[in-house]
Amino acid sequence: MRAGQTLHEAIITASRGDYGTLTPEIKKMARQITWGVPATRALEMFSKRLPTPLVKRSVTLIIRANEAGGNISSVLEAAANDAREIQLMKLNRKIAMGEYTLVILVSFFVFLAVIAIIFMQFVPPMKELAESYGKGGGLSGGMSTFNPQNVDFNKIRLLFLLAALIQAVGDGIVAGIMSQGSIVHGAKLSVGMVIPVLLTFMFFL
Repeated sequence: MRAGQTLHEAIITASRGDYGTLTPEIKKMARQITWGVPATRALEMFSKRLPTPLVKRSVTLIIRANEAGGNISSVLEAAANDAREIQLMKLNRKIAMGEYTLVILVSFFVFLAVIAIIFMQFVPPMKELAESYGKGGGLSGGMSTFNPQNVDFNKIRLLFLLAALIQAVGDGIVAGIMSQGSIVHGAKLSVGMVIPVLLTFMFFL
């Protein structure tokens, strides 16, 4: 546009470049414009196909600048700088928070391993003790002592399972918010962390 092209001419010219995953969308806008669709309308359809906050903000800025006239190229440059800064901020946050996310994941699997070890080390001996109490009739002498027969091992297993599930969901959401600032991403991580919990309790505990 600095060379004197109109908005629709500039879009057609720009469509010959490479923009990664956006390249097909830019080419589609250029085809729509060659078919007679106004440039602003093509931009609006583009923002509807990719309804991200960044795309919506940039398209709105370009359309308003085009309608107002004046030095549109400066507005386009400002929109490009805005998009670049946002992407850079996201990248920096992802790198900075990657270590914390890794710590959360490692601590979760350590927690799951500790639960598994406690369950496998203590519950089977207590079950054996309960069976021996049942066969031997318990302790004699009327003394009030701990009776393993009164322990509900299914409830203990359920409590361990609930603790692991709560830890998985909570850690996943926190990790997702810290790494990408998204609860949706956190929910996906939670699902990924719940799966090993279920597999552990189904096949090992």
